[in-house]
Amino acid sequence: MLPFPSVWGKQHGLATRYPLALHLRDTSAAALVLWDVWLRDGLRELLKRELGPNARSVLAYVAGSHDVGKANSVFEFQRSARSREPWMLEVTRELKQLGLSDEVSRRLDIPNAMRRHEQVSAFCLDKDVADGNLPASEHWRALAVLGHHGMLGLDSRSLRGLSKLSSSSWSPVRESLLEDLKDALKFDDSSICDCVDPVAIVLINGLTIVADRIASTADSVMAAQMMMDEGQLDSVDAPSWISERYKYFQHVIPEKLGVYNQLENPTSRILRGKMPRPLQLEAMDVGEGLWFAMAATGSGKTEAALLRHSRRSEQLLFLLPTQATTNAMMNRVQAVYEGTPNIASLAHGLSSTSDFYRVPVESSPDGELTNGLFPSEFLKNGGARLLAPVSVATIDQAIMASLPLRWTPLRLLALANSHVVIDEAHTMDSYQTRLAEGLLWWLGRTGARVTVLSATLPTWQRDVLAAAYNADSDIKTDPVDFPSSEIFGPGGHSVTKLTMEPHSVRFEQVRAKSSVGAHTSWARAMRVVYPQSRIGIVVNQIPRAQQIAKNLEDEGVEVIVLHSRMTASHRRQVENRLQRLLGPSGESGPVVVVGTQTIEASLDIDFDLMSTDLAPSPSLVQRAGRVWRRADRTRSRRVPGMDEPTIHVVQTDENEGARPYLVSELRRAWDHLEGHPKMESPEDVQDFVEAGILDLDRSLEDLTADDLDEVIQMSRQRKIADQRQSNLSEILRKTTTVGQYRELTWYADQSDKDTDADYPTTRLIESETGRVVLVGDPTLIPGAWDRPLVELESLGSGNRELANRALDGMVPLSRKLLREALNAGSVLPVKKGPLSGVVALEVRGRFSYHSARGLEFI
Repeated sequence: MLPFPSVWGKQHGLATRYPLALHLRDTSAAALVLWDVWLRDGLRELLKRELGPNARSVLAYVAGSHDVGKANSVFEFQRSARSREPWMLEVTRELKQLGLSDEVSRRLDIPNAMRRHEQVSAFCLDKDVADGNLPASEHWRALAVLGHHGMLGLDSRSLRGLSKLSSSSWSPVRESLLEDLKDALKFDDSSICDCVDPVAIVLINGLTIVADRIASTADSVMAAQMMMDEGQLDSVDAPSWISERYKYFQHVIPEKLGVYNQLENPTSRILRGKMPRPLQLEAMDVGEGLWFAMAATGSGKTEAALLRHSRRSEQLLFLLPTQATTNAMMNRVQAVYEGTPNIASLAHGLSSTSDFYRVPVESSPDGELTNGLFPSEFLKNGGARLLAPVSVATIDQAIMASLPLRWTPLRLLALANSHVVIDEAHTMDSYQTRLAEGLLWWLGRTGARVTVLSATLPTWQRDVLAAAYNADSDIKTDPVDFPSSEIFGPGGHSVTKLTMEPHSVRFEQVRAKSSVGAHTSWARAMRVVYPQSRIGIVVNQIPRAQQIAKNLEDEGVEVIVLHSRMTASHRRQVENRLQRLLGPSGESGPVVVVGTQTIEASLDIDFDLMSTDLAPSPSLVQRAGRVWRRADRTRSRRVPGMDEPTIHVVQTDENEGARPYLVSELRRAWDHLEGHPKMESPEDVQDFVEAGILDLDRSLEDLTADDLDEVIQMSRQRKIADQRQSNLSEILRKTTTVGQYRELTWYADQSDKDTDADYPTTRLIESETGRVVLVGDPTLIPGAWDRPLVELESLGSGNRELANRALDGMVPLSRKLLREALNAGSVLPVKKGPLSGVVALEVRGRFSYHSARGLEFI
């Protein structure tokens, strides 16, 4: 029979209350389906080793028990609620008739721990969980359910004083609910092992979170209620309930969460009829482990990663350095998966402005998945987006799992269940690389496949990531041999030298008082000599890009500008236009493009000529990769007589012009170019990259003042990373204590920072930026907000169209410029609602918006 049907588990948003016993059963049924169809084979094997031969049933039982702590008077009587609704009074009458009384006499006396039902669940399953000094591995069940709302905080002091939890009238209710769960699963809890490795605890915690979310949706609960009303479900027959709900979740999980569907004929789909290149041939034979694919830009690294992925049926998680690169990669991945029934996600701070999220899967005809990658409302927020079968995200979304934030176990599960591809890995600075060490340790510990892509990866960074992934092995490496395929896997360490078509790039160095003047003069001259050419100018600071564009516009030149101080809508339009004009199928005539660092890694575009500010050597190699990127038979007509690409490199004498780079980085790049004005690829590329790296083995006497500044900055970045991160290899060691394990989410109890825009945690940014929605005429400012400002504070998730309109007008702005706007009275802070913390900026006064150059400050 159904135990205590009046003890409820779900009510809000439902016509009638849903018994707690049924919610526990539902969660168990969802966990069974997750085990059978969603979890990758390697993680199933890992959990079998830890949980024993009945691991599937053990997982289902533990997941189902997560909410047993709701059977207490504070939750059931809603004693913490600020107002009493009519249904609460009805619940109180029914439960008191059953002899279930208040465990706390007054609302003000409620212990903190009892306000959190997950803490009550953990304590009732294992009272010793309140002792933080005990081994975590021996108290794994309590820890797994403790974290099902994303936080592992535990008010141990108030729990210890709650003797009533064990002796009150509610204790038999909880025991009865657990017995019902055992009956439903036909499970003998004597098979539960006493000790589980902390790595497995994290996975169980993550699976419990996902199962609970699936079982808790209004659709799921209402479907069960309707089936009971129609006689299709019998709540009295517990095993039958599990069986029927299992069938239900077999349909729901592929539709809402998604189950990865492999590509048919993957080679032809990915390569589009082209012959595989050397790196792509290597990819087809790479099995388990960590793979470094180090090859020149334009050598097909993305396709190589997809080819490797196609050899296994598991989730794909593509990580990129910026929002722009993430958007561009999503377009490429969508093209590959066109026609497949895969749910996907795009994860970064402004991802909801992408066209990808305009039509959710729930809006597709008859709910069918037939046209390629679809978004899902179930996976639209936070770390849940990493659960999708195909996810394209910024690197921030992954390394956030190394920080002690809310939902860390969920993120770690998603990463462990995926083939993780880290693109443009060299862009991670010392701070991010330090955080990535913990991530690579976790992926190695869980046996996840990892692919690292880069054309300019320095040896030190390769060594750090490889050592973290292979923490249990003593691997000795040689310097990076570019281009190469390097594997760290179960079979050991191997390196394969790759062949590639040789080519050369000449660097023409120019010293100038003004970067703006030098680039403008160069562009003017090139347009005279090569009037049909496709010209790119890359500078390190936005005001420079805007001034150069203005100078050329004043001369009658149409200029395309790309940088971050544009609205999301404007930037999206520019990126799409550049892809059409200069992408793989681009057929543009003469064009001039001026941009910042976004050009060097964000788009697959090809210039005939380029002028650039001096930048660190890896950035210069990347920028050079946007010149003569592809074989083009029409290039000789656009730049007649030119037999090799030449990069015009401008250095100014002002140290201020070095931002965002360090003076020492630029000096090393300049010095190397003076002795090597011509770079032969591939043989000279790695030497150039390594020449730009500070040699920490040099004596102090040989280091310049600028070098010392760089050493101090690197040390500071690493120290801050160590202070902020969760040291996963320490927290999840076999001997960790309950208290140490709970440190995985310690910061969440202080302030929940689980947001995409929380870059101060995932990136150490010296000059903070704020999120700004521009207000004005959208015909003049693409995406600008033209509705009453008060509506920004009332936007909710239910009004997707208006929310997208607000996000379309968003621009990141430095705190310095924000202060200027505040002093001019041009801003309105949004203090509540989903856009809380955003500033509405009226474009007037010293601010103006140009149709090509974006937001300008006079």
